[in-house]
Amino acid sequence: RMKTGILLFVCVFVLLSIAALGVLPDGLPTERFFVSTNNKLNQPPKGWENLVNESRLLFSPTFLPKNQAELMATVGNGYVATRILSDTIFMAGVYSGYLDITPSHRARIPSTVNFHVDTNNNQYGTFELIGFGLDLEYAVFYMRTNFTSKFSSQHGAFIEQRWYAHREIRQLLVSEIHVHPWSTSSSYEPPLTIPLVNNPGQPSTDISFSPYRESNPKVFEGYITKTETNSSLRVKIGYAFTPVPSNLSVPSSRSSPSSYYFLSTFRSSLDSPRPAIDSLVDYDTFYTLRQNLFESHINATIFNLSSSLIHLTAKNDSTSVKDILALSQAINSSLYYILSSAREDWPWSLSPGGLASDGYNGHSFWDAETWMWPTILFFHPSLAKTLLQYRFNTISGAEIKAKDNNYKGSMFSWESAFTGEECTPTWAATGKYEQHITGDIAFAMRQYWWFTEDITWAKTVGWPMIRSIADFWTSRVEQATIKNKQYYVINNVIPPDEYHFGNNSVYTNAVAQISLDFAIELAEYLNITPPSIWYKISSNLYFPFNSSNQIYLEYDTYNGSTIKQADVILLSFPIEWKNLNPSIAKNNLEYYSPRTDSSGPAMTWSMTAIGFLDLQEHNTAKSYFLRSFLNIQEPFKVWTETPTGGTTIPGTPRIETIQLIDKFQHSSLYFIV
Repeated sequence: RMKTGILLFVCVFVLLSIAALGVLPDGLPTERFFVSTNNKLNQPPKGWENLVNESRLLFSPTFLPKNQAELMATVGNGYVATRILSDTIFMAGVYSGYLDITPSHRARIPSTVNFHVDTNNNQYGTFELIGFGLDLEYAVFYMRTNFTSKFSSQHGAFIEQRWYAHREIRQLLVSEIHVHPWSTSSSYEPPLTIPLVNNPGQPSTDISFSPYRESNPKVFEGYITKTETNSSLRVKIGYAFTPVPSNLSVPSSRSSPSSYYFLSTFRSSLDSPRPAIDSLVDYDTFYTLRQNLFESHINATIFNLSSSLIHLTAKNDSTSVKDILALSQAINSSLYYILSSAREDWPWSLSPGGLASDGYNGHSFWDAETWMWPTILFFHPSLAKTLLQYRFNTISGAEIKAKDNNYKGSMFSWESAFTGEECTPTWAATGKYEQHITGDIAFAMRQYWWFTEDITWAKTVGWPMIRSIADFWTSRVEQATIKNKQYYVINNVIPPDEYHFGNNSVYTNAVAQISLDFAIELAEYLNITPPSIWYKISSNLYFPFNSSNQIYLEYDTYNGSTIKQADVILLSFPIEWKNLNPSIAKNNLEYYSPRTDSSGPAMTWSMTAIGFLDLQEHNTAKSYFLRSFLNIQEPFKVWTETPTGGTTIPGTPRIETIQLIDKFQHSSLYFIV
């Protein structure tokens, strides 16, 4: 009943000649952790080469420039997350700020893991940076360096630092430094001194932290400075962490590595009555297990990409291995960033920049259900269920919004955070008028039901929520006579194309119809008699149509002006609207594609590509698919909303990406949906 399509982070991907899902053999893949001197300039070190070629690891030979710090990789586990070498940590569900005024936003915790070997400090020796690696499969970030002692060029060490958010122990963030001494002489040398640089950043303005314990480990606690509403919970946060010294003293004569462990444990009053105390108890417990934490992390079944990694192969010889690798990396890195921002045992939703970002204030809106959620449903249905649970848990906020606007049922907020009440900044009209979000959530609910037929969910979550959504649309529509016929209309909305405002957005009306149809379907399945008005509205909703061009109009008075992003063409995919026939779908694609802003969001071009694939027009589909690659920023495949930035950072397309596009344009890649 549901087309097997997988949508990827912010930009959706087209399913491409999938040969097999990558599965590694049992046991630890020790090549990941072996430090080698055999490193060609700007190339992955030995032991990483195969992982890079299999799109399991992303590599960078250098630090990123300061003005591109937001392009650094992130580590997270759906409970806690950070961008590597940033001064900020975020916890899922922890917001500070008042609704749409401040507005509510992710509450910043000063970083406890923003430290690394100071390769610019030559006081004790010289450093050669080997490079950085993001392990997509095991969710670990690495930094590798080679150190030569200033006292003797015959003594030194290979150094590997690891960062990871433990996949199983959700409150645990870890950095480890492993120093492997080497020597070409038998003479005695004093201990090696490895300098560290640490930058936790400024004190948080979002949480009023104060010391709970000053010794090792240090513990801080505090409340968020401003609640989302006057009556919502003032969340308390506690965290414990290993203090970072200015340097490490390492015996130079040891044949085995010296290992140093830096643990951070986080708790909030969302899951603990005593966040500071419990974070300290957690720290003490896990520190005794510190030598085994890494192994338990990579062996965890939670957020395990082994079953999700995709390997692509070309269907003809004209597509190079390098080109296919770039596609595999785009897909697998997207899966990584999505899965590192959500977890089954913590029912909060996704935001456009992920848990490690405060992009769009860390709010959840249609990006979650329309663009990221279907991927999770395909690979991890139980996690998809958890994300829908967030909407159910915050449905009171949707009911408040409906009531405030004189409607019934649940009118979900365009931007939702802690309570589910509207948190879109007051300067943005989208909070009041971009109402298709309620239908987008209903569409995701229908996908989940069709995919799983989870009867318990249908009874306890699905039916109460879709009934409330249907009640909203029932109260939202108005009756109108158009061309001597009675219709139901939805006036005064912003469609997905946020450049415009009008009546009867065809997309909004379509997802409203889907909401009503699914409410009817689920009611009948549960032997509940649905209200007759649901049938009547669904059968008589108005969809503006231009009979001359044989296209659906974006809204009543649309005049052909530039649109921001995919809108009407979404009726083909992912909506697969029941009223759409192939010839009109083709007309929609050919009419709206050239009228779309070339600097718009990446999901536009992937959706256009899928539309043309449906019509078996592969060459046209390919040209549009390639456009979305401009939104992938090197070297860690971080997506930005537009080719020049957005959500994550301002910037310009990387030259490597532009060159990649050019290579693809001259290949003959096949796409399969």
